Amino acid sequence: MKKLLLALSILALSYPAFALEISYPASTTPIINSKSTFFIGNTDTSKPLTINNSTVNVHKSGNFAYVVNLEEGKNTFTIKSGDETKVYEIIRPAATKCSPVKSAQFVPYDEKKSAIVTSENTPLRSSAENFGINRLSHLNEGTPVNILGEYNGFYKIELSPETYAWILKNQVKISDEQFSPAKILNFSSSETPEYEIYEFELSGKVPYTLLENPFTITLYNLNNNDGFFKFSPFYNHRQFGYSTGFEGNKFVLKVRKVPNINKNHPLKNIKIAIDAGHGGKESGARCCSGILEKDLNLKISNKLSQKLANKGAKVIKIRNDDSFVSLSDRIKIANENDAMIFISIHGNALPDNLNPMEHSGTSIYYYYNQAKPLADSILNNMILSSGTNDDKVRWQSFAVVRNTNALSILIETGYLINPNDNWMLEQEDFQNKLVDGIIKGIEEFLTLY
Repeated sequence: MKKLLLALSILALSYPAFALEISYPASTTPIINSKSTFFIGNTDTSKPLTINNSTVNVHKSGNFAYVVNLEEGKNTFTIKSGDETKVYEIIRPAATKCSPVKSAQFVPYDEKKSAIVTSENTPLRSSAENFGINRLSHLNEGTPVNILGEYNGFYKIELSPETYAWILKNQVKISDEQFSPAKILNFSSSETPEYEIYEFELSGKVPYTLLENPFTITLYNLNNNDGFFKFSPFYNHRQFGYSTGFEGNKFVLKVRKVPNINKNHPLKNIKIAIDAGHGGKESGARCCSGILEKDLNLKISNKLSQKLANKGAKVIKIRNDDSFVSLSDRIKIANENDAMIFISIHGNALPDNLNPMEHSGTSIYYYYNQAKPLADSILNNMILSSGTNDDKVRWQSFAVVRNTNALSILIETGYLINPNDNWMLEQEDFQNKLVDGIIKGIEEFLTLY
């Protein structure tokens, strides 16, 4: 008995004396330039919790989230849980009066200038703005372009006599060489069991654009009357992934055929890349409970990978442990392994000016339209399987979902900073239900073909 009491005493001493933990803000003296922010954390449910003497509702798990307003200057918040007190001093910078910013003016050149694209996957854009929705294609390093002028950090590119696009100035290099329009030397098409392949032999690389509906490739800077050539591959199925780009001076379009689906075992031999978001030095968001997003993502991803493999899928795990993998390498790993479907697992968070208590549930993001039916099917089944709130399928320009080779989506499993979502996401049963919904959604999507 004495030994048992001694062991219990030692065990008790190994735990902190107080249970109050604040996950956000991460510092007790942060600078937050917002009209409001929030505290999230975890505390002992048996003790009342107050922030500046206002009672904070605490979830049964001990998780809590509480919004506070910020005035300019120093804002002091005293957080009390039982006998424990924490003090935060949040600085909101004073608003600065700025002189009116002069609108940038387009500067046309007297003569066209020649330039060379200096990096792979350089975005060609429909407007002089650096965001996702205006991407027309991604150009290969070494592609020559003709510049008509500059505006707002962009060059205006001539694609044909009546068609223009924009490219960031720091992604091309001005050249003394004058480029002549390219010639189409040959065209061929072929197929493998997995792909339809279309190849254009050209006298040089050229810029190109891509449209999905209808699927159309347009090659520019050509020496024909129009200065361009449009091509639409003749396939009678929905898009299931494709790749475009130059191999030397040969433009290659590969369109994935719809795989043979076994109706009784739809996942058999389907190559699926599972990407556990963040990892290593990238911890992602922090839960109310203090758990890091990267760890939760990996746990759910491992469950998903195992269950997919059990159903015959060929699973490509982007990371197996707490390691850092760059965004470009995540896509590269998936494509080098010829993934048909790419699923990135994440947990959601919010900026300071929003209320964590007003946001909950699961959402899925896509970029290319070819992936939206998959996103719809998966979210519908995750809701049915787990009872999670429908936080919608949304378009977004995340790097990992701009991969065209596979049907690529990003799943936000829930809001890590919402006390109830956080609690559910840490439950094994809920994780399994989310995973089962994802799998059912993939199976349902595959059997549509």
